[in-house]
Amino acid sequence: MRKATIAMLLLLVISIGGVCVAAAGVHAPHDQVVFTEQTFYGDKSAAEGLEVVVRSTYNEQLFWDTSYSAGTSPDTKTLFAFSAIPELPPSESDFIGLDIEKDISPERFYDTEQPKVGLAKAYQELFDATAPGEEGTAVVRLKDYMDHYPLHILLELPTELDWFDSAEGTAEEEFYPNSNWDVMRQLTEYFKIPVLENEFFEIGLNKTMDGKVSGTFGGSAGGDSFDFHLNTVLTDDACYFTFPARSWEGTIIDTSLLPDGYGIFRMGYQPNRVDESGQEICDFDIESLDMVYALDPSVYQECMYLSEDETQIYLLTQKDGVLYLTVIDVETMTTVQELEIIDFGEERGGIHKVHQKEDYWVLWLTGGKLAVLDRTPEGQFVPKFCEPYDDPDIEEYSMSMYSEVDWNGERLAVVDMFDIEYFDEVKQYHRGCRSCGFWLLVYDETGEMLYAGRYDSSLTPGYHKQSCSLAYESAFEPRWKEE
Repeated sequence: MRKATIAMLLLLVISIGGVCVAAAGVHAPHDQVVFTEQTFYGDKSAAEGLEVVVRSTYNEQLFWDTSYSAGTSPDTKTLFAFSAIPELPPSESDFIGLDIEKDISPERFYDTEQPKVGLAKAYQELFDATAPGEEGTAVVRLKDYMDHYPLHILLELPTELDWFDSAEGTAEEEFYPNSNWDVMRQLTEYFKIPVLENEFFEIGLNKTMDGKVSGTFGGSAGGDSFDFHLNTVLTDDACYFTFPARSWEGTIIDTSLLPDGYGIFRMGYQPNRVDESGQEICDFDIESLDMVYALDPSVYQECMYLSEDETQIYLLTQKDGVLYLTVIDVETMTTVQELEIIDFGEERGGIHKVHQKEDYWVLWLTGGKLAVLDRTPEGQFVPKFCEPYDDPDIEEYSMSMYSEVDWNGERLAVVDMFDIEYFDEVKQYHRGCRSCGFWLLVYDETGEMLYAGRYDSSLTPGYHKQSCSLAYESAFEPRWKEE
C-alpha cells in the first residue's frame, strides 16, 4: 500500500511538472504578443481609428487579451491572465425554448408480444422475415406505415430540459415526474403533418442465433423528405416559434390539419418554479398555444430573431428569390416594416451568418454577398449596400463563424480567423492549425473594399510549438474609436 501511494505521488509530481514546463514555454512571451502584417489589397490607412481585440488561450488556463490599434501607426497592448484550473466558457444553448423535430427512427425494438405501430411495425415484419444469425434490411414507404410524422419534442430552458418522443412512448415518465408530459402530448396532437407520398426509409436489424435482436439501424432511402427545422425566440414569459413549410425538394407541405392555421406560434410559460423537493422547474401553459401571426406556407423561412428589448420579432424570409426582412411588433403581432434586402434571381439564395447589432445588421449571403442594414433613430431599417465581400486579390480569405464586424456609418470593419500550415519538427510532417491571428477587411459606405490585410500572431503554434488557440467564438472584437 505504501509503495503504491509513493508511486502515485511521484506520477502526480511528474504530471504537474510537465504542465508547468509546457506553460512556461508559452508564458515566457506573455506580455510580448506581436502581430505581423501582410497587406493583400489597398492601403492600411483605411483602418485608421480601428481597434481589434483578439482573445487567445492555452489549455483554458493561460489567457491573452491583445488590443491591436490598426492603421499607419499600429500599436499592441496585451493583458495576460493565468488560472490554476481550466476556465471553460459558460454553456449556452443555441435553441432555448421549444423545439419540435421529426423522429422517424424506430423505437427500440424488442421481441415482445406488444403490437407495433409506425416504423416499429415495419421492423416487426423485417424481424419475422430475417433468419437467425442474419442481418435483415428493407426499404419502406413511410406513408404505408404512418399517416402523420411522429414528433420528438424538446422543451428547453435554462433550468430544465424536457423531451417527449411520440414514436417511442413515455417510459421515462416514472423517472421524471415533474416533466411537462401532458403539455408535450398535446403538442404532438396539435402539430399533425401528413407524411409525404414519396418519402422512403431504409430499416435494418441484426438477429442473433437464438432469435433475439442485437441491434437496429435506419436512415433515409431517397425520395422527398420533410423535417421540422424550428425557428424559435424566447421572451420572459412566452416562446414564439415557426417552421418552414417546405420539403427537402421544395414541395409545400400540408398544413391544413393545424387547428389555428400556419404561421408564428406562441406558447406562454412560467419559469423557475420550485417544487416540493426544491427542484427548479418550468410550467408551460399549453392552453395559451395559438397561431399569432399568419404566414404563407409557400414562402421560405430562413431565420427569426428577437430584439434586445423583446418588443420586436425579426423574420427573414425568401419569396421568388427575393430575401425580405419583416419586423413584427410582439405586443400586437402586426407588421411594423417589410424590407427587401436582395434579389437572388431564379435560384434560391441562403444566409451564412447574421450580425444583429442594436443600430445595424450585417448579413453574409450566398454568392459572396455582404449586406449592411442601417437603423434610423426611429427604428426603421435602411439598406446601405449589398456587394461582393471577396476580391480576386484575396482568394486566401474565406468567411468563417468566427467573423465579427463593426460599422460606424461610413466604414465597415470585418475581422475573421484563418488557418495555417507549419512543419512539425517532432513528428516530421506538415500540420494544419488555426492561427491566433486575424484577417482585417475594411469597406466604405458603398460596399467598396478599401483594405484587406492578414495579421499573424506570435502565439500561433507554428512559432513556439504549443497549442495556443483562439478563445472560442468570442475571439475577436473590432471597434471603431469615436472621433
